[in-house]
Amino acid sequence: RADHRATGGVSAPRTARGERSWGLTTQLYGIRSSENWGIGDFTDLAHLTESAAARGAATVGLNPIHALFAAEPRHFSPYSPSSRSWLDYLYIDVKRVAGFQYDAATQALARPEAVFAVQEAELVDYAALAAIKRPILEALYRRFADREINTGSASAESFSKFC
Repeated sequence: RADHRATGGVSAPRTARGERSWGLTTQLYGIRSSENWGIGDFTDLAHLTESAAARGAATVGLNPIHALFAAEPRHFSPYSPSSRSWLDYLYIDVKRVAGFQYDAATQALARPEAVFAVQEAELVDYAALAAIKRPILEALYRRFADREINTGSASAESFSKFC
């Protein structure tokens, strides 16, 4: 029997300006940082894209980040979303949502032992994350609705345009 070898390579064509570009891909849920709550979040993504751009990357590819099933957080495949129109709220860094820093009652919903448990979990614990983040985001929305939407503020106008 003859020894056969095959060597292959793929190279992207040069751009119109003759330059090549490069990028990286990541599964956002798999990013761990000292600041996130056991799942990569949009703050981690911002840090990653800034770091990649500083090193010359032209693109960052992501796993699907569509909304999953809020009523059933154990159904967590990003390839089987409940909606392709909405983003998954678990990727929100609740610490950066307007109002969180100043609302002690909402901060109290982030029980330190629960946050520590999801941070230290070997795998992403979607159900535990949902149990932590959803009540916080709902409380922040109620606060926003009371203080902004109900008063017709500029923030409410921006929110209305976004939605």
